[in-house]
Amino acid sequence: MKKLSRREDLSSRIRFILMQVLDLKKNQWIPHREEDIFTEVGSANPKKLEVELATLKSNNARLTAALQESTANVGELKRQLEAFKEENVALKSKLLDTETNKGDELNSGELKKEITTLQLKCDSLETELKTKDEKVKDLSTELKDSLSVIENFKVI
Repeated sequence: MKKLSRREDLSSRIRFILMQVLDLKKNQWIPHREEDIFTEVGSANPKKLEVELATLKSNNARLTAALQESTANVGELKRQLEAFKEENVALKSKLLDTETNKGDELNSGELKKEITTLQLKCDSLETELKTKDEKVKDLSTELKDSLSVIENFKVI
């Protein structure tokens, strides 16, 4: 809710209501003043509510699309990482065979360089994968928050 209350693409009314709910929660659900914090449903402009609901649905659709894209990116990164790991294992095996056979030192050095390069690629892909996973989690949380706000609007 804190993230949603800071989003400038939401209407100021929605952001203000979210901030009021956060203040209420912080104050153990006791209002600062005696009067009701939220306006009466009958006093709200139905056209504005419909526009806000449409905006929320649009935001929800964009968040869902972004989440799906991030999930697809994470899946592709995982596949690449597995491929690099397999290649790394194969090169290690090849290096061991070469060293066992006391092969050419040049080939052994080249294999070591290639293994080092692959290990660096694996490390960078793992870091990128962690970043993408965090982004997916953030988008999921934001999507859930947006869905709960939409449900609240439907109740109104």
